Amino acid sequence: YEDTGSANSTTIGGSLAGVSVSHKINQDTSTETKASGSMGGVSVKVHSKDDDLTGGTDTSTTLSTEVQGVTLTYAKTTSDDGTAQDGYIGNGAIAANSSADAIGIKTSIAGNTVQFKAITINGEDSNKVIVTRALGAGATFEATYTDTDDSDTLDLELAVKF
Repeated sequence: YEDTGSANSTTIGGSLAGVSVSHKINQDTSTETKASGSMGGVSVKVHSKDDDLTGGTDTSTTLSTEVQGVTLTYAKTTSDDGTAQDGYIGNGAIAANSSADAIGIKTSIAGNTVQFKAITINGEDSNKVIVTRALGAGATFEATYTDTDDSDTLDLELAVKF
């Protein structure tokens, strides 16, 4: 059990049998509920936020499991206010009055993390292939290829830590 509060919000939460639940009340503006846990080898995350000012609700559900070193993930999010919360499709990727579904697969090949995501946002499809490679001294290289209905994009990133 955890109860934290400030002048602007109060959060109550806890864990039981491997399932964590929290509920946050923001002063006169919104409520937010999160639940996560693992059941039968499947990780489940649910996040819901109700905005009292706009009357909108944003929800997301993410399911994932690992089989023989391959992670399979499904995510679904709906948004009245334009706040994606799932983290899998991408925070901020969803506009108001939207819904999105994603399915993905992730594994390790020859020292690289390779991931494929098929994402549909309001009927618009996109596919992503992401390859990440840890380099020496904490540096990381990431290549992301995105194929949408309108365009193809290749994004190359080199992250260096000091």
